[in-house]
Formats: sequence, structure tokens, C-alpha cells
Amino acid sequence: MTRDELYEPLGRKPDPVRPRSLIPIHLVLGLGCIAALGAWFLWPVRPQPPKAIAVSPVVASDPVKPVPKAPPSKIDASTASVEPPPKSALSAAEAEHESGVKVVRPPGSSAFPGTFIPVPQTETLALAPAPDSRLVERGRYGFLPRRAPDGTRPADVYARPVSLDGALGTHAPRIALFVGGMGLNRMLTAAAAQALPPAVTFGFAPYGGDLGQQVENTRALGHEAVLQVPMESFNASDGSSMPRLLETADPARVTLDNLHWQMSRFSGYVGVSSFLGGKFTADAAAFSPVLKDIAARGLFYLDDGTAPRNLAATLGPSLGVPTLRADVVIDALGEPEAIDAGLKKLEAVARSKGSALGATTGLPTTVDRVAAFATALAGRGIALVPASALAPDAPQRSGP
Repeated sequence: MTRDELYEPLGRKPDPVRPRSLIPIHLVLGLGCIAALGAWFLWPVRPQPPKAIAVSPVVASDPVKPVPKAPPSKIDASTASVEPPPKSALSAAEAEHESGVKVVRPPGSSAFPGTFIPVPQTETLALAPAPDSRLVERGRYGFLPRRAPDGTRPADVYARPVSLDGALGTHAPRIALFVGGMGLNRMLTAAAAQALPPAVTFGFAPYGGDLGQQVENTRALGHEAVLQVPMESFNASDGSSMPRLLETADPARVTLDNLHWQMSRFSGYVGVSSFLGGKFTADAAAFSPVLKDIAARGLFYLDDGTAPRNLAATLGPSLGVPTLRADVVIDALGEPEAIDAGLKKLEAVARSKGSALGATTGLPTTVDRVAAFATALAGRGIALVPASALAPDAPQRSGP
């Protein structure tokens, strides 16, 4: 894939403009006069009930005895998700009374006999702003992640808190979903961010246009971010045109310089994953300096499962880097039936082990199926959590 292809948006040709038919002006004036006269004669005799105006949200209050506010939550307001309980349907008269809105009607008319169903207001669980000045240092190519002087890690600060459905117990099986390849196509990235539940973790390659803004937009919707670092594959043609590719033949000094260029493309990520990388991640001498650097900066490493010989799980513990590996590559074949089978397998693993990580891409067919699967998990007694929650030393970050 060339650089131009990575930046090329998915455009659509605008629909042709259809000419509008014109109505003769004398016909318009004539109809207007007839309508005006009819309204003048009929209004005093048969007043029409006005259209009801729905006021949303409807805030119920007792005019005599105010309802006390709920006690403040112990959850930090910056990471809390607010979803007021649904209210029962109200009649128009009740809605007017409780909301305090006065509706003026013609003499002899009454409230419209319909009902109003208040739509609850929700707030997206806010992730910590990025970059946090405590967690960045100036590098050769821009800001690089680092541990704060007090030891605080980017992996903790930028992570999405775990938000469990109230009906699920604390011991419910957990599933995390990692969607890679984001940022290369703005439209697909935006569509996936809107379609998938906020607890789904997104992986961004360092080559997308306006990448910082794309990551910011995605995090604003609640998705935590992971940096996907392009690494050498066993197939020489894969990644050959990628700038700053990590290669096994390079000395550690060059490898780390290329890694830091990639790390400086955007801020706010909780960990690092490989983009391709079958050959590089299987070479302990080449891979170890990268894992050491990731650990020193307070990040975790996510093995997306696409490279069977990846040594992260073997090298990680001795190098001090928290490592997690995908249990199932959901769309390895890219076929709808295979995706469904992968999701079914992922659920089985979660029920057996207590937790499972699934890795996939943001292709439309995959996103549609993963979104339907993810939104139904709570109803089947399984919690959807961000990938950071499955990291070996993940602190107990929790939301509502």
C-alpha cells in the first residue's frame, strides 16, 4: 500500500440535482386566500387543539416537598458515566405541570390526549485528557510517553475505567475486544468508533492523516487507544514501503530511533502492539530493546495474535513489561461465517477462563458483527471491558 493510498478518503459522488417543478403563482395565491378565509370562519366555532410540545428531558419535581438529591457517587466525576433511570410515560397535562411550562390554548380546548416518553440523557464516560504534561517528555520527533516522577504510568491514566452493567456480578466472565488498523482511513475509523461500544479498544497505525485529531475524536467517544508499531514481517513485500519500519538487521540504536518516531505520532495511548511484525517479534535480540523501552515508559504490550512466533509472552516478564495476548483472532479469514465462528469461540474461552481477548480489524463487515455481538454480551451474563483491564498488573480502575 502506497502512502497516497493510506491518505485517500473514501469519497462518494454527490447525487444529481433534480429539477423542481414550478407551481403557477396565481394558483398559489388563490389557494392561500381560500385557506385564510376558511380559517377565519371556522376558528371561533371549532378550535383545533394545538400540537403538543415534548420537553425532553422532563425533570420531575414536587412543588410542595422537594425530592432530595441522591448522595454523591464515590466515583471520580471525570470518569463517571451518568445514565438516569428511565421514567414512565407522562400525559401532556402532567408533563406541563411537572416541567413548569405553561402552554396557551384557545378557549374551550384541553391538553392533547397523548403521552410523552422522556428520553434519558446520557454522558459519555470521559477519558483523561491527552497529553498529560506529567506523562510526556520532549523527544527528537515530538512528545514521547513516560512515567511521571511519582511513578504514575500512561497505561493507567489514559485507560478506560471498567464500567459494568448493574445486573452483572463482579465475578462475571469478561471479554475485551481490540480493533486494529485504525487511523489509516478516516471514514472507516469514524464509522467504527460510532458503531462499536465505547469499551472496545482501538489500535492506531502511525501513518494516518491528521492522526492526532482522529485519536482525540475516538477517545472522546470512550475508546482507549493503542499504538500499533510497524515491524518487519517474514514476507519481504509486507511493509517494505512503510516509513520507519522496525527491522531485525538494524542495530538497537536505529531500532529505538525509529520506535520513538512512531511513538511521537500521537499521545494518549495505553500500550503498544505490533503492526505485521512476524519476523521482528520472533527475534529476541531485535525485539528485547523495544520491550524494555515500552516497559520503561509505563506502557503494556498487546500481542494481537497474528504472529504465532511472537516472543512477547516469553520475554515480557523478565523485561518488566506487562503483556497480554489475544485468545482469538476474530476475522483471520475475513468471511462472515468465520467472523461469527470466531466470536462464538471467544465467548466460550471467556466462560472457560474467566476472561478472553479478541483481536480484529475495522472492516465494515467485521464491525457490524462485532458490534451486534458486543452489545448483547451483558444480556448473556458477560462483561465487556477495555483491553487494559486484562493487562497482568492492571490496577482496579472502575466506573459505574
